[in-house]
Amino acid sequence: KPRLEVDSPRLKQRYALMVLFYTNNLENHQAFNHSGWAQSGKHECDWKFISCQNETVQQFRLQGTVVDMTGSLPTEIGLLENLEYLDISRNRLEGELPSSIGSLTNLVTIDVSHNDLTSTIPNDIGNLTKLEVLNLGSNSFTGSLPSELVELSNMGKAGNGCVFVCVDERHLIDIVVLCLCRTYHQSGLFESFDVGNNRFAADAWHLLPSWPRIETFIIENNSGMDGTIPTEIGLLTHLQTVGFSASGTEGSLPSEIGEVSNLRILDGSWNFLVGVLPLEDLSRLSHLETLNLGDNSFDARSLPKSMGNMRNLNVLTLSLCGLTGTLLPEIGDLSNLLVINFKSNDLTGTIPEEFANLSRLGSLNLEGNYLSGTVPTSLCSGEVIRKIRGGAMSLAIAVRNVLFDCLCKVPYHHLWVLLDPGWEERLSWNL
Repeated sequence: KPRLEVDSPRLKQRYALMVLFYTNNLENHQAFNHSGWAQSGKHECDWKFISCQNETVQQFRLQGTVVDMTGSLPTEIGLLENLEYLDISRNRLEGELPSSIGSLTNLVTIDVSHNDLTSTIPNDIGNLTKLEVLNLGSNSFTGSLPSELVELSNMGKAGNGCVFVCVDERHLIDIVVLCLCRTYHQSGLFESFDVGNNRFAADAWHLLPSWPRIETFIIENNSGMDGTIPTEIGLLTHLQTVGFSASGTEGSLPSEIGEVSNLRILDGSWNFLVGVLPLEDLSRLSHLETLNLGDNSFDARSLPKSMGNMRNLNVLTLSLCGLTGTLLPEIGDLSNLLVINFKSNDLTGTIPEEFANLSRLGSLNLEGNYLSGTVPTSLCSGEVIRKIRGGAMSLAIAVRNVLFDCLCKVPYHHLWVLLDPGWEERLSWNL
């Protein structure tokens, strides 16, 4: 066999793969038995988990579902100059994402999600002008987001697709959310931005107006990611999912949010939002399925009747939002509701009989208000009572001078009822 020249592209790619192989102790892994890796005289394009074209490595796929790889991603990864697809997701890789990855200018897809990577995202990622998918979800990255990410979206105008970070398989209010990367979308601009569940400490909201075709924007569970929601959000008519719970977001929720006509999920709970909660504007979002703005510091206000127009809502959570006035009968028209949570507000009056129309309701939380009267008997009948007896429904109601007719017909100050099979024997209350 002829020896490879020192500057041979083949020698570089073979060396890079060998470093990855040995630094992560893959020679001791069962999946690499008879894999061809590191065998003298065997072309690296014949190694398992590698795909080549014209004797150059173009794809490297080594997901943790196949090999539970431990170790780190070596700097030498930058020698794979023709690499287009890198997927090492769901392993146990530690350390940093090396800056040398910015040398892989042919990369179309990077997926390093579900590892234990730390440190910052390298600015060199801005060199990857062909990038379509970048998935960094479920790691422990810190620091600020590189401004070079915006530059990638500009490169999309030349015809290169840019889709950022997705498929992180998390739950929002117990409703499964799938952030789908649409790699072959015709737009060529960022469609999905998801850096949730990391430790970023920088404002990401200022990036949002740069991506006019964006559909998914998730920065949740990054408690130091402060910043304010830009009014330009109203121009992002393709936006479908906005998740920023526990992100440290400050300021007001701009009324322009009502212009985002395709919005389906808005989850901004556990933040520092202030000012008027623009419920009239939110009521215009006819496609909205999840509205969760609980545990913020909004000014006191009542519920507008226009909320009865939100016919696609599945989840309505406005706990600790400064709500006053009475519960709306119009909420009974929202037949798709699965969850209602108005906990810890200043609502008064009675529970409307119209709530009995909510045949799909699985959770109702009115704890910590000043309601009176009687919990409607009709709420505990028909389809709803069958769900209660089946263990699917929970009622958490803390009220003053209310009769719970359908269960115990006694006035109480605070009653927490978790209804499951056998609930008749396990009622508890504080009178």
